[in-house]
Amino acid sequence: MSSFGASRLFSGTMSLGLASVVALGLGFVTTMYSARHFPASVWGAYILVQVVVIFLTQISTLGLQQAVPRLLAADEDEAYRRDLVGTALVLRLGLTLVTILVAWQSTPLLSLLFGQSLLPSLVPFVPILFVLESTRGLFRSILQGFFRFSSMAISDIAVTVVNLILLVGLGMWTGAGATNLVLARVFAVIVGCVIAYVAVPVAKTLVLRRDLARLALAFGLPLQGNDILHFIFTRVDTLLIGALLGSADIALYEVARRVPDSLRSVYQSYGSVYYVYFAKLVAQRQIGDARTLLNASARLIGFGVLLGAVVAALWGREIIEIAFSARYAASSNTFVILVASLSVALVGNILGTSLLAAGDSVRPTFANVAHTVVSLIANALLIPSYGILGAAVASAVGNLAVYPLLIGFLRHRGLVVDHGSYLRPWLAFGIWLMPVLIWRPTTMYQASAYLALFLVFCAATGTVTPSDMALSLRITGIAPWLKRVRLLSRSVDP
Repeated sequence: MSSFGASRLFSGTMSLGLASVVALGLGFVTTMYSARHFPASVWGAYILVQVVVIFLTQISTLGLQQAVPRLLAADEDEAYRRDLVGTALVLRLGLTLVTILVAWQSTPLLSLLFGQSLLPSLVPFVPILFVLESTRGLFRSILQGFFRFSSMAISDIAVTVVNLILLVGLGMWTGAGATNLVLARVFAVIVGCVIAYVAVPVAKTLVLRRDLARLALAFGLPLQGNDILHFIFTRVDTLLIGALLGSADIALYEVARRVPDSLRSVYQSYGSVYYVYFAKLVAQRQIGDARTLLNASARLIGFGVLLGAVVAALWGREIIEIAFSARYAASSNTFVILVASLSVALVGNILGTSLLAAGDSVRPTFANVAHTVVSLIANALLIPSYGILGAAVASAVGNLAVYPLLIGFLRHRGLVVDHGSYLRPWLAFGIWLMPVLIWRPTTMYQASAYLALFLVFCAATGTVTPSDMALSLRITGIAPWLKRVRLLSRSVDP
């Protein structure tokens, strides 16, 4: 990869990465506040509303959020970009209106499926949140196509800040009502939409160019099914828990998945930048550089998240009790499984994103069909018998199911995946976990010794190499600082 491309990749990741860290911290504080100050059934009902909104957004995108940034990144003509943005806005507006009409007619079905898990007072807010969240998603994809990662970061931070301030303020004023949770989110997303709208660097005029609409839909339509499938295998567990167990169990599961979801959000900052730069490498026929980036990303991300799973296995119960209160301690085992499953999911996401960025918008759908079928079967079998723990196991099973397909599709494109890049961290974690389960640590010293043992084992088996560490320093932007203070050799290229 050229130094220019690498520099922009790392700087873009830093912009979104720092924003994700800030948003992660504020979002975590918001979750802590909600878990402690709202009844589990109320908080769980609000989470269910959010999941329904996500579903409506996913089924109505027609793949625009993937097609728009790719088309914007591929052509720098200002008139073309202006018309593409206007066309995307018109398509989004039309899709939103149709979806609202259909969703409103389906309100009785929601009540039938979820009963009291979905509080009647929250149902009217579903279309409002859908309009706002879908609009914000489109603006983020437009900014991504313009490489305006700093603007994306500012918008994301604003949403989390305003949401937290309003949530605390409304709670002090009117108490711990379910409506407060929704109102805080509504006004926060409005602020985020305004910031993103202003940051788009072309005139925002509603125009429908049929040629651009056809171009966007030709790439995006195959991804429509992909979006729906993605929702099913990432959120069907929450819907099934709400339908089979109740909103209180949704809250318990949400606590267990809060840290994994936050880590996924941090990864998305890298994934957003990775997508457009990988697409550019493939377009310029720099297949060797693209292959190197793919395998290095899979190895580093897989290992980094598994390190989080190690921490969860050693101190998961304490983390949950301190952060969310002891009433959620029962979710600690689910927490460990979900973090480990996230490592599998993110490596799979790297593979799928690479395939999509290489211009294949059809085969990812086949992989997601397999993922969805396996996830549905696993969730349907495990949740009734094992509750939220079964949902966590089903998540891991579904994530693993797509690997053979994705690897085969990438090889067809000339992008060979190094199996060791993702297998070594998982093998190291599995071997390390066995003695931990047999001889559980009971003191901080024992847990710290287990953590050190994992790191030493990874270093000894080549799970993490010096070149991996050098790449991670460049990605995080730490390498230049270390060179300035003479703690890193000048031979490590930033």
